[in-house]
Amino acid sequence: MHSHNTIKDSFVFTPTELLTQFRNSLHSTMDGQLLAVSGFYNSTGREQYGDYFYDQLSCSADVTGSLAVKVSALIRDGLENDSYYTFKGFIEKGRVNRQGINLSFQVTEVAGVDKAISRFSNEDFNLIGNRVKRGFADIRTILAGQIEKGLRPPILVLTGNESIADQDFKHALEDTYSCFDFFWIRAKLGTPGTIIEAIQKVRLDNPPLLVFMRGGGSGLEVFNSITLCKAVFDLGIPFVTAIGHHSDEPLLQKFADRGFATPTAFGHFLKDLAKHVAKQTKTISYLSSELEKARNEQKKERRLLYCIIGVILLLLLLVLLR
Repeated sequence: MHSHNTIKDSFVFTPTELLTQFRNSLHSTMDGQLLAVSGFYNSTGREQYGDYFYDQLSCSADVTGSLAVKVSALIRDGLENDSYYTFKGFIEKGRVNRQGINLSFQVTEVAGVDKAISRFSNEDFNLIGNRVKRGFADIRTILAGQIEKGLRPPILVLTGNESIADQDFKHALEDTYSCFDFFWIRAKLGTPGTIIEAIQKVRLDNPPLLVFMRGGGSGLEVFNSITLCKAVFDLGIPFVTAIGHHSDEPLLQKFADRGFATPTAFGHFLKDLAKHVAKQTKTISYLSSELEKARNEQKKERRLLYCIIGVILLLLLLVLLR
């Protein structure tokens, strides 16, 4: 029987960490503890033993050193290969062999799954590294700088053919919509290929800010495509995402210079930015006007002072000439 001792929910092991912790130790302070482990799940296709299947959980695409996970048929029916899961359960120790103690992890609960994490090749990891090295554009500063110059920042918005996300977006912008120069492109967002085809057709002399806009619902997994991320990265222009609901965070959002939880959130961001710049411009204009007034008053006072000094000198001269 397992005890019901628990550890902090925030402490999650990797398969490698559990193997290192338990494989060469007959006894551990964590024996009988409810543990959490995260990794890529793979069904092995092995036959059922009693009421359980023995599958694998690994840290990466390389399943070497993977942890055997003991999964009930009921839980297994809801799992997908190559998906990144967090399981809760207990370590079970078997026979001792040359590699150490034979370990398995009995899954009692699926604590979470991250659809945005997938198995990456070395090329994919290099792409992620290059994205970080290039840095992330300060979208607020870029747009504010153009508005301050009296320009309407060009913003290219890619959204679905039948999407109504633009309605929420425009409603959030209110009367500041005219502060920006929007170019709307509607396309099929069903596959990475159709999205890439749409953005590659765009040719503007002044590279705009590119926005991926879509509401919530099914089909958001297309934005987890590493191929799409690479194509957008290769464009070399700043881009943001306004995709789904607050709970959605696709891979493309993590690649973006800035990600917004919803189209409405992006609309509020632009509205607040435009109003802030307008207020700032008005304040600067007022202060400049007041400064100019002060300078003019100072000039008047200086001229008056010169006149007074002139009169005094003239009177002194008259006194001396008597």
